Amino acid sequence: MCSSDLEWCRRLATGEPDRMAELYTKDFRRVDHRRLAWEETGQTDQRRFYESFFGIGCELWARIVEVLACDDRVIALSWTVHGRHRDGGGTFEMPIGDLMVIEDGLVHSADVYDPNDRDVMLGRFAELVKRA
Repeated sequence: MCSSDLEWCRRLATGEPDRMAELYTKDFRRVDHRRLAWEETGQTDQRRFYESFFGIGCELWARIVEVLACDDRVIALSWTVHGRHRDGGGTFEMPIGDLMVIEDGLVHSADVYDPNDRDVMLGRFAELVKRA
């Protein structure tokens, strides 16, 4: 785990949307490839995304399940976000497959997948590494 990962985890635990949004580049793009996908978002959407997320969940923490591939700027991994519903609905866990490009300690892009889509994530990883 690198220092930017640790900082992301610290900020997730504090529940501060502005501090989370600071971890993304100005030209950040998130594309969700899952069947029930979120809309494509950019850096300016990240604050609203986290504000909404922190509005429904608290006591948040993340667990990396598996790092599929990683180089000095691209990582493909599966991880799970855990927390408690603010409305008293109990706990939740949300499994995610993520492929992120990190530049200068900030997230430049993220492709979101079902964590079982390993081959697709590894194919995308190979594309991104080849472009560098």
